[in-house]
Amino acid sequence: MIQLNSQNARKLSALGLIKKAGALVAGTELSEKSVKSGKSALVLIASDVSERTAKRMLDACAYYKTEVRISEFTMDEISTAIGLVRPTAAISITRREFLKLVESENRSANNGGISCQKKE
Repeated sequence: MIQLNSQNARKLSALGLIKKAGALVAGTELSEKSVKSGKSALVLIASDVSERTAKRMLDACAYYKTEVRISEFTMDEISTAIGLVRPTAAISITRREFLKLVESENRSANNGGISCQKKE
């Protein structure tokens, strides 16, 4: 678990705001479905997911040319931020205008995530 300073708290709050706006899909299966349907602008994978889950999401995003990042936050931290009780391994942001809110996290704490261009 990372220490929540004001910057980290802001990032997690942004995820909650995106969820309230209806622009966030939570969970591995729903995020993968969003990627396959072309609705996903960005997929964030929790830092503590299993290798199998990470590979599944990374492969889907690479195939469908969707941007994906490994987040600095754990499944529990992401789940709490978006108001879910159960841990969430991956989330998908479905509207591009919200990417600015999480962009600083992606740039500074990528931890090996890959970036692919979205299919036009």
